[in-house]
Amino acid sequence: MVRVAVRTLSLNVFAVNDSLLRIFLRRSSITYFSNLIWFVRDKCITLNERLESVSKKLMKRSEFDELIEEVRFLIYKTRQ
Repeated sequence: MVRVAVRTLSLNVFAVNDSLLRIFLRRSSITYFSNLIWFVRDKCITLNERLESVSKKLMKRSEFDELIEEVRFLIYKTRQ
């Protein structure tokens, strides 16, 4: 939950219409977005593994649904 809150706050900062802030963000955000992309990639790989587990009845459907919701939220926030 904390991770989601930090991401939400961070991505909302990018919505600010201040030219100096945008210049700063362009310079300093490369690492942030690179890490975010790797994080989403890892979540998608985990999602794929869990999907296989659900299909083999090795994992509860509710746990899988939680993971799907987290990935959906990440994709939604990065598209804004």
